[in-house]
Amino acid sequence: MLQGKNRNRACWLFGILLSIGLLFTSQLSWAKDAKVVTEPDYTKGEKLEDASRPWALGSTGAFGNIWHGDQRMIQIESVAVGSPAEGQLNQLDVILGVISPNSEKSEKPDRFSREARKALSAAITEVEKAGGKLVLNVWRPETTSVAVPSRGKKDKPTTKLVLKEPLSAKLVQVTLTLPKKGTFSATSPWDCEKTEALIADAAQAIATKGLKGGIDDDLNALGLLATGDEKYLPLVRNYVQKIATDSEGLDVMGDKGIGSWAGGYRNLLLTEYYLLTKDEKVLPGIKSLSEYLAYGQSGCGTWSHGISNVKLYGLHGPSAAYGAMNAASLPIATSLVLAQRCGITTKPVNDAVNLSRAFYLYYVDKGTIPYGEHSPAGNFDSNGKNSMAAVLYDLLGDKEATRYYVRMTLASSYNREGGHTGHYFAWQWGAPAASRGGPLAAAAFAQNTRWFTELERRADGSSVYQYQLRNDPHKYRGWDTTGQRLMQHCLPRKVLYITGKADSCITPLTDAEIKETLAAATFQPEKLPVSELLLVLGNWSPVVRGMAAEKLGQRDDDLVEPLIAMLDSPNRHARYGACTALRYCGRNSQKAVDVLVAKIENDKDMTMRYFAVNALFLQRGSKDPNAADSSRALGGAVKSAVPALLKVAAIYDPEQDILRMLSGQIAEMLFYGGRVQHYIGFFPNGKGTENLDRKLLVPALKAWFANPNGAVRSNASSVLNYMGDKELEPLWGDIYFMSKYKALAGEMFANGARANGTMMLAKHRFEEGLPLTLDYLYEDGWGKFTRVPSAFNSLSNYGSALKPYLEEMRNREYERFVKSREPSEVKRCKEAWQKILDNIDNKVELRSIQPFLDASGMKEPEKVFPPKKVESPAENN
Repeated sequence: MLQGKNRNRACWLFGILLSIGLLFTSQLSWAKDAKVVTEPDYTKGEKLEDASRPWALGSTGAFGNIWHGDQRMIQIESVAVGSPAEGQLNQLDVILGVISPNSEKSEKPDRFSREARKALSAAITEVEKAGGKLVLNVWRPETTSVAVPSRGKKDKPTTKLVLKEPLSAKLVQVTLTLPKKGTFSATSPWDCEKTEALIADAAQAIATKGLKGGIDDDLNALGLLATGDEKYLPLVRNYVQKIATDSEGLDVMGDKGIGSWAGGYRNLLLTEYYLLTKDEKVLPGIKSLSEYLAYGQSGCGTWSHGISNVKLYGLHGPSAAYGAMNAASLPIATSLVLAQRCGITTKPVNDAVNLSRAFYLYYVDKGTIPYGEHSPAGNFDSNGKNSMAAVLYDLLGDKEATRYYVRMTLASSYNREGGHTGHYFAWQWGAPAASRGGPLAAAAFAQNTRWFTELERRADGSSVYQYQLRNDPHKYRGWDTTGQRLMQHCLPRKVLYITGKADSCITPLTDAEIKETLAAATFQPEKLPVSELLLVLGNWSPVVRGMAAEKLGQRDDDLVEPLIAMLDSPNRHARYGACTALRYCGRNSQKAVDVLVAKIENDKDMTMRYFAVNALFLQRGSKDPNAADSSRALGGAVKSAVPALLKVAAIYDPEQDILRMLSGQIAEMLFYGGRVQHYIGFFPNGKGTENLDRKLLVPALKAWFANPNGAVRSNASSVLNYMGDKELEPLWGDIYFMSKYKALAGEMFANGARANGTMMLAKHRFEEGLPLTLDYLYEDGWGKFTRVPSAFNSLSNYGSALKPYLEEMRNREYERFVKSREPSEVKRCKEAWQKILDNIDNKVELRSIQPFLDASGMKEPEKVFPPKKVESPAENN
């Protein structure tokens, strides 16, 4: 039996984690968190569920515990020494409201009338215009200290402050005196008194602290450079020259390396510094680091947490770890574009830039750049990845991609708080991206995010990473955001390329475009009539189009004919929207399916073909009363498209679809058998493919088995269990290579392909399958726990031929697995191991795959490694 069920069990598990991760990254309402549905009342002694993530409360100098939803009170966690709040606010005080200034014009200013963070931020901004008094309504309890037991022998006992019992408190007015910072202009950060004051404060805070190393200090150094003030150059020069020297001698084939996250931001600093100062001392470090990163790029144009394993796979192989990390990849790609401007135009750097350019172009007009090599996400930004892409494509001079990513960034400005493991990078890239749309777009972004940036700013002028309030994992505890904000404030100075030194490749967004862009973020389709929803299908935003399409799927109107007509609209967005709408309200129309198939086969617009394929996904029913009614979708009529889809899937178009995304999309549509998505494959896990035309299926399978995405290979390989011996003969070479060589992308879901491939090779007694399956068994890394039992199942087919390897397998994998895994996994592993033991004395006649390789003309691919001597730029231009 093939590994469809095991693969989908792993996919189902990861899908849950990925769905959670996508929720973290999307710009959604925080009120949807069902874990805690009401705010704790601190004045009744109730506690915040997780009070270990206090928020900075702006220039007051206090830190407070804040609930994740629509909070109306803030409990003080600590107060910074020397800040305005010192001696005025106490730990466990609860701020109930702002008495003065009454910027909310509330009848009861002593109580927050809206989200407490935003109300307090607005009050701080108002007081700082001229400097003066911030008067707070505070619930002050009586407290006492209690001993906290030590955690270990070396730890000293500590105390903590707690509420006295019985509860006793009083209401007091607390007055904090804040210094004058000036007024934000309507065009801030352009022509802005307060922005200039904040620049001086932030730069001085960084200079006082110094630069010690790490991503946040690389960004702090960039912030100092962005000021254009020469007095900070000695500090930055010393820091940059040191990390440039540290970067010399990096070698993807040796022991000296650097991770992708750190490498990308280091290279951004080195290249920006050189382009500003022309300091020749740092060029060797830039060249070494840039080529190291370029050589470590995956064959799809991405990077993971680390660089690719070039020693094992050669250049342009699979991503490291579990696959691409776009949040790490995009800054690297941007740094390499800047390296080119520094004169580092060697072949590896140029190739890496071109690969990344091609990969991220795929997401233009379709949605948001996701976590890794996944489908476009349905939100405006995802931890800043669209923002990163806006800067990248502006530097590349791609007008269409730049405008799209700029607008998605600006639309996300109402809520950029979500981010997988934290939203640190969302706040780094948002403002520089929005500024590509012109000063008015940058001002709109700054205005919409000011409540956040005002609170992260501390009394000493520095800014601090603000925890996500939801119960998400965090990676950035204690990280500094001062440099981030300094770059945002310095956008008008245009000193750095990432802050707009070169004029944007696009014309500034007009007032109308800015309003339309921001309106997308607040779009509410619920009460709109059908006629208006149809018009909205032509909106620039795929998020808005998707919302309108789903809402149309809830209406009773038969819209098939007008939507078919819209597929030929002169407005390309309306054509895309019509595809999406037919997915939800196609009413089992054969005519609609036929027209969509014609678009898939013949349309020259690859984005149109993407949406046309998406329209044909087979919808599951939904228990969500707000979801579109699946009975009104295209339904079973979509299955008539299978012959055409198989033909399209077999075609390789290196000009428009170098990574075979469309073919992979079709494989998912046909064979997805998991439970996470709201759709199901036409032939889930291959079931039902017995009667498919082999003349069409076999060429499609060949294309899928060569697809650079492991998830595509896994989906398609589930078909193998439903094919006869004769039908498999033209595929043996493809199965062999799919089993032997890892896909370049999609490592998260790649196990199924190699499990299914090695199982087929084992069942049909190919001797070459034995070493392949052993390699698969011994491979460490992502998905290891699913590989061991499936590899044992395959290996059991080799009988006595397995004897020489039995003890090594037992000691190296079996014993370790059964001691460390969950009971259900151990059970599967023991059952598979028993199969090996039951068959170990059986003599099996093996055959070779070579005749099939010879018949097909397939040959082993040659691995390419970097040269031992890295050429100078002049030698390799």
